Amino acid sequence: MHELEGLYRGVGDLRTKAEELSELAHQLMTCVTEARYDAATRNDVQKIKTACNVLLDTVAHPEQRLGHQAGDLGEAISFIRHELRSPINVIKGYTEMLLEDVQDVPSEPILPSLRRLLVISDHILTEIEGLFRVTNASVSRPAQRAAASTSPSPSGNPESVASCHILAVDDAPENLEVLQRRLERLGHRVTTATNGPDALAWVRETKFDLVLLDLMMPGMDGHEVLVQIKSDAATADVPVVMISALNEISSVVRAIESGADDYLPKPFDPTLLRARVTSSLERKRLRDMERNYARLLQEKAALHEKELDGARRIQQAILPSPELVCDSFELRATMIPAKDVGGDFFDHFWLDEHRLGVVIADVSGKGMAAALFMALALAVLRTTAPKSQDPGACLTLVNRQLCKDNSTMMFVTLFYGVYDTRTHQFFYANAGHEEPYMVSPEGHVERLHRPGQLQSDGLGPPGAGKSSRGIVLGVMESETYRQKSVVVRPGASLFMVTDGITEAMSPVDEEFGDHRLVQALVNHHRQSAPGLLSGVLSAVRQHANGAAQSDDITCVALSRKVSE
Repeated sequence: MHELEGLYRGVGDLRTKAEELSELAHQLMTCVTEARYDAATRNDVQKIKTACNVLLDTVAHPEQRLGHQAGDLGEAISFIRHELRSPINVIKGYTEMLLEDVQDVPSEPILPSLRRLLVISDHILTEIEGLFRVTNASVSRPAQRAAASTSPSPSGNPESVASCHILAVDDAPENLEVLQRRLERLGHRVTTATNGPDALAWVRETKFDLVLLDLMMPGMDGHEVLVQIKSDAATADVPVVMISALNEISSVVRAIESGADDYLPKPFDPTLLRARVTSSLERKRLRDMERNYARLLQEKAALHEKELDGARRIQQAILPSPELVCDSFELRATMIPAKDVGGDFFDHFWLDEHRLGVVIADVSGKGMAAALFMALALAVLRTTAPKSQDPGACLTLVNRQLCKDNSTMMFVTLFYGVYDTRTHQFFYANAGHEEPYMVSPEGHVERLHRPGQLQSDGLGPPGAGKSSRGIVLGVMESETYRQKSVVVRPGASLFMVTDGITEAMSPVDEEFGDHRLVQALVNHHRQSAPGLLSGVLSAVRQHANGAAQSDDITCVALSRKVSE
């Protein structure tokens, strides 16, 4: 108890300056009353006078006013410091606000008294801190560094933070009013609470931008309120700045470790209060921006997925049956969409009793735009094809139609052929698409209109001959397309693909390529359309070995039967 007795003696030594403060406050009250200042000013001066009397009574009778039944010395010292600093906080707060109101009027009679009040208050604060210097010196350096890190300077102009809703919590009504008025002068909307339970109720019911929370309160103290705020998922993101007349680093560290965003000592320095509040609000604004950005990304992803789902439905709706079996030939097709829907499509339709139209195409782009352009291209082709016996002339007309009002600058690669079941001739025209493969009954593979066998022994080099691809549809309105033809022998097959086959990637980013496709066709050349298509897709899956599919995969196989 010797330490407490020493503190009481030190507190008693503050009596002279406390009496001077009290006398100044009395003179100030007399001045504003006689000069008939407005009621608000008189009310503020009265609060200064009351706080000065509380301070004087405390230092005049320290054992009576500061008698503390704490369980340990540390709690007793914290209580004494809190009780001494609290009235000083009220005196300085109201004095500074009055000074701000009158400092631009040099002849203002109360100006000297207000300035003198601040000077004496600062002297008393310095002496109070001197009484507790030993306690401060016992704090470890790591704790001091932790406390220093809680005071970041605000970035940018403090005025850049818009008006916000702040909850201020303090068990002393005078301190709470000082804080509220300070915050309102900064342009913020303030709600107040005088105890922990009320503060928690406010935080759970109202969306605050910031909470200023007094550390020492009877019953539920500020630390317990802080822990409950941060442990509730609904309120954990609310920034909390702890405030207290205590200036012990250990209290700062404990608050920060429990989730406080910053710490503000009493009495409130106007500049420091503004800086801490602005800094905390700015950090919250940035966090809110990050959350909003993440939410927008999620919403955009959901909309994108919805669009892709719509595109898939369009894509699947316009595709015909993947199977067609006739007396003299068999057709099998498949379209495996990628995650990001592309514009692949195939089609087959009878032009008359003996002629079958066959189409495979790939629209530029992905998603809904590609799906809609795909639907347009197919509709134009289906409308035009019955009117033209020549595939080349048909594509010329389709191209002109697609070039009209094509503000999106989309295009489509398209191969269109007509199979005559009487002559087994296949008439075709190509608009920038992959040339189909002709697979002979003997296992030879050639590209249509590329002279030269792609392989002779099943292992030969790919890409023999020169490509004869035309220009894609939808780009050059004046482009014309020419018809070509080939005879499909008994047991031979035509195999049509989009680039999703040849560009399928392995886990080590190696394309499936033309040569692997040729090898797969050779390996399954004795198969009819279903077996040929199945064999190629199996080879592609084996090559990909689980790698993500980046583009639609579309194949059409047409096989002439050996015996008709």
